[in-house]
Amino acid sequence: MTIILQKPLFSWDELERSSGLYRLELGLQYLPDEPIVRALELQRGRGRNTYPVRPVWNAMLAGIVLQHPTVESLLRELSRNAELRLVCGATRSWERTRFPPRSPCRALWPTSSSTPT
Repeated sequence: MTIILQKPLFSWDELERSSGLYRLELGLQYLPDEPIVRALELQRGRGRNTYPVRPVWNAMLAGIVLQHPTVESLLRELSRNAELRLVCGATRSWERTRFPPRSPCRALWPTSSSTPT
């Protein structure tokens, strides 16, 4: 009897062993989020473009994929990891800023001051 060894078409083990940035790139590539981003851009209107919608949205998704418990931990990771900023689409000026108070990121994660000690 012959046993044929074949790699599975999709293996969760391989995905779990892959880097966080690779998982983030997969998520950003296949997530159908264009209607959400357009709605956020319409809501902002013609206001200042200090916080571009797409990079902030991508950074929020990065925080979820990379399992950051707070906005501050995500911002620290963004400030030290240039490759993550590149994947999120952050520009040079955006790197040094914080998420705006009305950002979706503020609604998803607690701030470090609000976490119980």
